[in-house]
Amino acid sequence: MKLHTAFLTIVGLTSALLLAGCSAPSSPATGPAATTGDAGANATADPKVRRMVMAVTPPSTESNDPRGQRGPTNWVYRPFYEFLVGVDPASGKYIPQLATKWELQPDGQSFKFTLRPGVKFHQDKGEFGPEALIDTFKLETRDAAIEGINPSSNIRGALLPLIDSIEKTGPNEVLMKLKAPDGTFMLTISEQRGIFYMLNAKHFAELGVPNYQTGPAAGTGPYQFKERAEGQYIRYERVPYQHWNVRADFPEFEFRFMKEASTRMASLLANEVHMAELPDDLKLQAQSRGYTLLAGKVPGLRSFIKIYCCHLKDRNDLDSGWQHPDSPLADVRVRKALAKAIDLAQINKSFFRGQGEVMYNAHFHPTRQGWDPTWEKRYPAEYGYDPEAAKKLLADAGYSAAKPMETNIVFPTEGYGYSGGDDMMEAIAGMWRAVGVKVNYATIDTARRTQLTQTQGMFNHLVLGGTAADTWTGITSYGSAASTYVGTGMEVPEADKLLNKIKVTLDETAQEKLWRDIGEALFTQHREIPLAWIPVESTVNPQVVAGYTFPGGITGAWTHVANIKAAR
Repeated sequence: MKLHTAFLTIVGLTSALLLAGCSAPSSPATGPAATTGDAGANATADPKVRRMVMAVTPPSTESNDPRGQRGPTNWVYRPFYEFLVGVDPASGKYIPQLATKWELQPDGQSFKFTLRPGVKFHQDKGEFGPEALIDTFKLETRDAAIEGINPSSNIRGALLPLIDSIEKTGPNEVLMKLKAPDGTFMLTISEQRGIFYMLNAKHFAELGVPNYQTGPAAGTGPYQFKERAEGQYIRYERVPYQHWNVRADFPEFEFRFMKEASTRMASLLANEVHMAELPDDLKLQAQSRGYTLLAGKVPGLRSFIKIYCCHLKDRNDLDSGWQHPDSPLADVRVRKALAKAIDLAQINKSFFRGQGEVMYNAHFHPTRQGWDPTWEKRYPAEYGYDPEAAKKLLADAGYSAAKPMETNIVFPTEGYGYSGGDDMMEAIAGMWRAVGVKVNYATIDTARRTQLTQTQGMFNHLVLGGTAADTWTGITSYGSAASTYVGTGMEVPEADKLLNKIKVTLDETAQEKLWRDIGEALFTQHREIPLAWIPVESTVNPQVVAGYTFPGGITGAWTHVANIKAAR
C-alpha cells in the first residue's frame, strides 16, 4: 500500500470538479429537491428549499423494521421515532422526552414514569400513552427470530434481560419493574443508545412486518416517514400539526446515501444536496469555496487502535487467564511502547486538520462520568511520544534487532465517521518500524474478520477503531467479558469485575467511583492506543442552512435533524 493514495485520488477528483466551474455556494434552482415553500406561507419567511437534502455514507444495512438494527445503522429512524428519555442537543445530558419525569422507587429496581399527555402518533394513529408504551414493549421484546431477525442483534436482546414488566398505574403513568437493579437502565431506554423506539404497535400489526412497500410503523417525531429507495435515500416530511416539541424549518428532509466522498462533494458543489458528510481534506476545499462547517456540541466521536491479544480462557471466570499468553501484545510494556512510538501531533495535523483533541483515556472525557484529572498529568509518561522510551520498553520485554517484536495491522480499516484510515495506519506502521517493530499487513475482508472475531482467532492484531458511543457501550463493545461481544478487543479482568458491579448499582455517587476505577484499570493496562477525539462536522451551503444544533456524541452522529435551521 502506498501512503496517501486514497487521499490523492479524492483530491484529484475534487480538483477536476472545481476546475470545471463550481465556485461559491449559491441558492439552488427550483427542482425536485428545491421547490418553493408551503403554499400560502409568507414568502419572505419560507426556507429557500422545500426539501433539505444531506449526503451521507450509506448505513451498512437497511430495513423499515427497526428491531434488528444496531446503533451504527439505526440513525435513519431518529427523525420519526422518539424515546421516553431524550438527549439535550447542546449538552448531551438526559432530558424529558415522551416521559416528563421518572422516579426510582423504594424497592431499588422499579421506576415510575409520568408520560407526556397529548402526543400524537403519525398518520392519525392515535395518541401515545400507557397502553401504547406497553404494546410497544411487548412488540419489541417478542421473539423475532421467526420473522428473520437475528435475536442477538435486536431490541429484544437488550430489553428482555432488563425489564420485567410495565404496568399502567394512572392515566399518564406507568411503573416499570426491572429484573434486578441495573446501572445501565437509563442509558438503555434513552435516546443516547437509541433502541427503545416508541413506535405504534397497532399500526405495526396492520402493516405486518414492515417492508419497503409498507413503510415503517408510525412514530411521534417532528418528521414522519415519507418514502425510501433502498441504497439511494430515505425521505421524511414535517408533521401536518403542531408537534409537541419542535417545528422543523424544512417541510421535508432527506438522507441521500452516497458511498464515495468525492460524489458527496460533487453533489454539494452542484447544489444537488445542501449538507454533506465529508472527510477533512474535502472540508478544507469546500471551506475555500464558501461552504461552512457546523459541529456537534458534545465530544463523542473518537479514534483509537484496538488491541486484539488477550481473550480469557473462560469468560465466566475472570481469573482463568489468556487463551494466547504468548502473544507479544499480552505484555503491557509492548502495548505502552506502541503508544509512545506514535507522533500524535503529526497524526493530528496530517489526518484530522489539527482539530483532534488529545485523548487521555479512550472512552473517558472531562465531560463524562468517571473522569479522573490525574490522567492528564500522567499521560506524558504513560502515552506521550518518546521513541527512545519505546525502544527501551521493547528491549525490556526481550526484543531486539535480531529478535524484533512482530505484529499485524488489519486492513482495510472500516469507516468510523472519519476518512483516511488506511493511510493513517500506514503512517503509524512507519513510526512503529522506526522503533524496531516488525509490522505485517493483514488484509481481511469483513466476513472473514467477523468469523475470526467470533472465534477469537485474532490475538496479535491491531485494528483501527472509532465510535461515538457512550462510555458503557464503548468499553463493553470493544473487549469486555461483561458483555456478550466476543473477541472484539483486549479484555481487562480488573475492569470487567467493576463493570459487573456497576451493572447492579443505581446510586450515582457509587457509580462515579466505579467508573473512575474502571478508567484507571484501562489507563494503566493500555487496553487501547488512544489517538484523538474528533469533532463531528457537517459541511453546509450557508445560503440554505443557517445552523444545526446536534450533540454529535451519539452513534450515527446525525441526530436531531429537526433542529436544522433554514437561511432566510
